[in-house]
Amino acid sequence: MGKTSDFAQNSGESKSSHKLRSRKIIIISPNGLSDAGGVERVMLYAYRALSEHGFQVGIIDQKALAKSRIGQFFSIFKRRVLGFLGQSFGLSIIANRERRSGAFIINNGYAAFFARSDILFCHGCVRAARLAQHRVRFEQRRLDLSKLQEHFDNTEIPRPIRLIERLKLSLYGPDEIAEMIAGHHARIIVAVSEHSRRDWQRYYHLSSGKFEHLPNTVDTKHFHPTSELKEQESSKQSKRVLRILFVGSLTYLKGLDRLRTTVEMAQETGKNWEFIIATPSSFNTEKFASKQNVTIRKSMSFAELPNLYRSCDLLYFPSIYEGFEMVTLEALSSGLPVVGTDVGAISVLYKAGFPGVYRIDPDDFDQISDDFEIAASRWKDPAEKQLLHNLVDANYGISIWSQKLIEIVEACYE
Repeated sequence: MGKTSDFAQNSGESKSSHKLRSRKIIIISPNGLSDAGGVERVMLYAYRALSEHGFQVGIIDQKALAKSRIGQFFSIFKRRVLGFLGQSFGLSIIANRERRSGAFIINNGYAAFFARSDILFCHGCVRAARLAQHRVRFEQRRLDLSKLQEHFDNTEIPRPIRLIERLKLSLYGPDEIAEMIAGHHARIIVAVSEHSRRDWQRYYHLSSGKFEHLPNTVDTKHFHPTSELKEQESSKQSKRVLRILFVGSLTYLKGLDRLRTTVEMAQETGKNWEFIIATPSSFNTEKFASKQNVTIRKSMSFAELPNLYRSCDLLYFPSIYEGFEMVTLEALSSGLPVVGTDVGAISVLYKAGFPGVYRIDPDDFDQISDDFEIAASRWKDPAEKQLLHNLVDANYGISIWSQKLIEIVEACYE
């Protein structure tokens, strides 16, 4: 009797599974699928995981939009806010049409803010990032004014200006409103970190029951330590040059000013450090043009990144705000310790006691210097680097991430 019952249950699950696989899944990713950016890479991993699991997966991106009549209409809005809103609304119309035809929609942030998404990936919070940026700027201005008070009187910011700034900050920008609408239109929101979930709940007034937690992943087969660079390691040690890597765009939000200050302090104090800055474009690279201790690497391919990580001693990441940055996972998977601010993956991993992660105060150069030296010395042994890689693979590898994604997708059908 028990066996018959089990067979009937399994048979029902098989039919449900078949029905699930027969439904088309549409991923909305404006820039398509690639290894170029964070969102594009996560969606590439999602595409592969779902396809390998038997789902029929399609993509809606800028190219698909441009070929449609809707895209041709919205193409007249090409500049700034109107351009972003036009593209997002156009993608939403296409996605909603697919959903009415029975497709399962996976969306990203405000990419298609008016779409009725089954799953919406929350990679961070635009509102929280804006407020974090404001807090850092305000604190820096306060410190600058305190220095001026030694020489001048009445250096306080005028009250009317402070009130205007508060009013501007209280208003939501177009991208923040779009992200809020996207959240309210989604069935399930997949947050890459708990603080991202809390930010969306707080600023966008969303129910906690809407959220699932799925941290970002890393391709540990691509990012791994190797013994091939032993000669180079010996050369580095003989010269006693500490090679410090920064990976990301050179923007204020990513910690541009903090990075520049650290570079300048290293020069002033005579540190034998070399900063390698890997950035996707020439934007703001001129700010480091005269720095002899800086090497700029622009537009590096995904294939070049593993050797770049392995050629350095540590990753420095002084960002102001992050959801759950992939560069931290990539560095650790390559056997590289990470020194950075209390944001994103660094915050999560540090609090969990994950080895090889060092949290610093970006304004305390002495602490930064000490942690640079400690991290580089502690994690230089190949066996220790392999330990970091193995821990990342066990907790954040693609196979683990893919299985969790499939479970979230299948739960939407129950």
